[in-house]
Amino acid sequence: MNLKKYQIYLFILFLKNFFLVSLSFFCIVIIINIFEEIRFTEKYNTEIYYTIYLSLLNAPTLMFEIFPFIFLITVKSFYLKLKDKNEIEIFHSNGINNFKILYFLILVSLLIGVFLLVFYYSFSSKLQSKYLDIKNSFSNTNEYLAVVNDDGLWIKEEIEDNIYVIHAEKFDKNKLKSITITETDKYFKNKSTIIADRANIASKKLAIKKCFVN
Repeated sequence: MNLKKYQIYLFILFLKNFFLVSLSFFCIVIIINIFEEIRFTEKYNTEIYYTIYLSLLNAPTLMFEIFPFIFLITVKSFYLKLKDKNEIEIFHSNGINNFKILYFLILVSLLIGVFLLVFYYSFSSKLQSKYLDIKNSFSNTNEYLAVVNDDGLWIKEEIEDNIYVIHAEKFDKNKLKSITITETDKYFKNKSTIIADRANIASKKLAIKKCFVN
């Protein structure tokens, strides 16, 4: 399907707004992360550059959790810019109603969402794994193989030449909810991803229910 000129214009405008909003939130996440990582560098007396490096590694994972909010801000900013330039009235006068604009935005949002789920999530998981590896290298207790933060529970497990990163958004005693298990090789090349609604932990085994394997 060939894109019309107004669709190309809307597509570029939406992407531009999405990028600017994402960049703003990324900077905010980095700043907040830096304050968090300062405590780590003070605790283990590491070089100061680790504060920024660790913040950059952890930021993509935190960004993934707030992308729905970013989409909301992007759409609002998108419509405000169209209204400020009276472009909505121009579209209406050329037979392009609000439904056509909204329908096109839904398609663009779906495409961006699929990209984030398929590619960005795998990328952020690899950085999160690297983040945990670095932190664990400074700790003799392996305390960073399992991390609990605002995103939920993160567990990293290495079995032979495979690396497993388990992320549960919610957990209660022996029950995990909204789980994603990413399997990579030792070079962090993604091999498979398992997405499940919930799982039970019993006798050191993970019983997964209602899962999707990619």
